[in-house]
Amino acid sequence: MNKRIYLISCVVVISVVTLLSACVKAQNHKSAESKTVSNVETKKHDDNANRVTYDLAFVEAHGPVHTIQYLDGDTYVFDKSGNIVTFNGYDPFTADVYGQPEKFLNKFNRDSEGRICKVVGAMFDTDYTWDGKRIVKYVRGIESGLRTREYHYGAKGLIEYATNTTEYETYEDDDPTEVTRVKEVYEYKKFDDYDNWTERTVNDEPTKRTITYYTSN
Repeated sequence: MNKRIYLISCVVVISVVTLLSACVKAQNHKSAESKTVSNVETKKHDDNANRVTYDLAFVEAHGPVHTIQYLDGDTYVFDKSGNIVTFNGYDPFTADVYGQPEKFLNKFNRDSEGRICKVVGAMFDTDYTWDGKRIVKYVRGIESGLRTREYHYGAKGLIEYATNTTEYETYEDDDPTEVTRVKEVYEYKKFDDYDNWTERTVNDEPTKRTITYYTSN
């Protein structure tokens, strides 16, 4: 009798141990799958958070940007691929600048790589020079002259300062052109959760902007 009880007890113990072992393995497998999924989702988020397209670089931004609104003026709307779809409420790539001069529209033109290389305005045009995904210079026609701004970037990829050169025609025989150069220092005051700047100063003049983002849902 005792022997039978002992054998039954052994069978029960072995069964319990086997069951517990199976549960632990299943839990470990589930945990490993969960970690893998979590890592993949994190990687996706990181890739999206750091994404830079030419159009996002045009406004010094990155990530899943939906809108950028400058408090003193312009508003950009982006699609989920990071391309500009509207500027101040209209399509800047098809704008009829000269057909509607009263609206003071701007027409964006792209180069062969898809970068915005020229903005044609009702008053003046602006040409942009790129280095990779950074604008390093722009040249703008102004009344009776030309303005050139060259950008200098720091280690974090932010503009540290710009050299602003303005050339005016004086119409004087002995000195037909007047040239002025000003160094513009950029200081960043606030950043959002994606590390895009939302407030900065240029020679102590403040610029603020509000940025909204697409969600992953």
